[in-house]
Amino acid sequence: MDTFNDLPKLSLVTALYKSDRYLPGYFRHLYPFVNKLRSLGVDVEVVFVPQKPSDLEKKYLEQASANTWCRIYEGDTPSLYMAWNIGTLMAKGDVVGFWNADDWRYIKGTLEALSLFKQGAELVYSPFRIRRYMNFFGQDILVFIKEINKQVPEFNNQTYPTFLYQMHCGPFFMFDKKLYAKVGPFDEQFKIVGDFDWCIRAAAIKAKLVRGRGLLGSFRVDGRGVSSGGRLKHMAENNIVYIRHKQTCPKWSNTENFMKLYDPGKIFFQGQGYEVDSEGLFKKHLPMDKELISHKL
Repeated sequence: MDTFNDLPKLSLVTALYKSDRYLPGYFRHLYPFVNKLRSLGVDVEVVFVPQKPSDLEKKYLEQASANTWCRIYEGDTPSLYMAWNIGTLMAKGDVVGFWNADDWRYIKGTLEALSLFKQGAELVYSPFRIRRYMNFFGQDILVFIKEINKQVPEFNNQTYPTFLYQMHCGPFFMFDKKLYAKVGPFDEQFKIVGDFDWCIRAAAIKAKLVRGRGLLGSFRVDGRGVSSGGRLKHMAENNIVYIRHKQTCPKWSNTENFMKLYDPGKIFFQGQGYEVDSEGLFKKHLPMDKELISHKL
């Protein structure tokens, strides 16, 4: 059997909030995934950041806590990108990725990504699948699966401008923790597009973004995710990102009131707004220090 114990240590961060319906499927995929990587010699941990956890979430976390690869940091403020920042700062791995409770990750694509980091990549993004579900009489029915592959461009001098206004990195991108220190935190004022903004900032500093070949994961669409059910808010947040990064802002009507809730000139982290520079980038170099976390964990 091939072993991969020379690959970078991987930290997968899972933020949990009102995730009860997805927990059985999530853990059904998580345990074999982690156990397989560990059997291959990959050093992997899962960092859970539950926010106001339900009784069922507490039950599953208590079971997971029996494993040495499990670490839990409970937050009291429901915020996806705050949870991502906490998880990233607390991660012990060299490489960080996110695993949402309604998604799946794949072994082969993960091994490829870690190999690319070993070769010097700072951010790896790859093709993925979309699973679309419809609800019929209370039952979620899988209606189609679509592979997003040819639509994922290489990052190079020709495509670089498009990475400054399109989310090419997809939902399963992974990054070197040292890159997080340079790019800065995920902007906690966003509810939906914090990953989009962060990936633009990574591309803008011309980090080494590398496209993988294998599928990294499967993304679930069922109308319940953070980007669902709030089309105007999603558009408004996109507009804030475009304004921040000096891109042409689409003229979507009825988004003005939502846009007033955001400040494109600041990145919010730990309850404080930090001014961005003229290119919309985080001005500071972020120390990789858990003392930055001021929340009660």
